[in-house]
Amino acid sequence: REAEIGETVQLRDKRVVVVVLSCKRFRNKQKVIMETWAKDAPENVTVLFFEGGDQNSRDGNRVALDCPDDYENLALKSHKMFRSVIREENFDYLVKVDDDTFLDLDALLSADIPRVEYMGHLRPASQNNDMTSYASGGFYILSREAVQDVAEFEFESGKDSPWWYGGQAGNDEWPIEQSVKDNASV
Repeated sequence: REAEIGETVQLRDKRVVVVVLSCKRFRNKQKVIMETWAKDAPENVTVLFFEGGDQNSRDGNRVALDCPDDYENLALKSHKMFRSVIREENFDYLVKVDDDTFLDLDALLSADIPRVEYMGHLRPASQNNDMTSYASGGFYILSREAVQDVAEFEFESGKDSPWWYGGQAGNDEWPIEQSVKDNASV
């Protein structure tokens, strides 16, 4: 759906899944999040932590994905996270934060945010080798439709992948960057 220029939405009226890419080594950070900003999350907000593991499984708000639990495979973990969320969660918007981010849920939910498919801190095309602009960093928001687009993107992993550079397979925003480049609806 095309949004009108200046049209806004409040997430307070929407189903929101907050995803935190993390790892087993940083479960202490997950605990801090659950004891602070996520403690009083309203009913329309689900907070999930995603880690790598041997198989896909869920224990409460912790989701293990069938992928390595290391920084070198963060792009792969991110892509599998998008696929898991589309498959398993009922939501209108996805909010992605890092495990070292404090999120003021009340301010986020009550803010008038632009009605867009994808928003966050823009990484300009001039900073990227392939000239694609995309949101990056510790916080971004995607609509369900944008998450679907990213989840459907065919992602390759491993040293033969176009994502592999300098001994690692990219950052968590790379599946989004590629989807933005290849899919006009994001």
